[in-house]
Amino acid sequence: MKKNVWLPLAAAVGWAALLLPAALYIPIENPQRFSYQVDGHTVNRWVSLVRGNGDRILLVVAIPLIISLIATCFLTLQSHSKGRVFGWIARCAGVLLLTGAFVGTVTFLVGIFVVPGGVFLLVSCTNLHRNQALTSSSLNTLSESRWPARRARLQFRRKRRSRDPNLSSRMCPSLILYGDVSATTN
Repeated sequence: MKKNVWLPLAAAVGWAALLLPAALYIPIENPQRFSYQVDGHTVNRWVSLVRGNGDRILLVVAIPLIISLIATCFLTLQSHSKGRVFGWIARCAGVLLLTGAFVGTVTFLVGIFVVPGGVFLLVSCTNLHRNQALTSSSLNTLSESRWPARRARLQFRRKRRSRDPNLSSRMCPSLILYGDVSATTN
């Protein structure tokens, strides 16, 4: 894989992997649910997702990592094959990740943090598709079969013009077609 493919792919997997420690340690849970009394004052305390929702929340937070790793496997298979099935599966995984992020933003607090991983994943899929389109064997054979024939025709025309002074590019088209009339009437 080229650098423009594996770099965003590594960023997607890395971003998804960073969500797990963030769920463990960063306090983002709603403070109204976790308030307590200290000396007659109500103290609202921000807590991490694991502390607020239990250890099972790590399964929800691990879903982007799992999807990113699956897409990584399919993109690796795509880079070694000629078909496009694996690339489309990886692209669907990226769309699934972004869709889950937007739904998770509305229903669950972690959703917005998944968006960069989905964007990185889609950029990687697009770059792989673009790289394969540029180096595709069908495009290479098309250009190899078409352009040499055109080059040969152009070289033939240049040789013919250089031998015949009447076929110069500065002459008008009627002289090229009919030749010099004064030379034939003598």
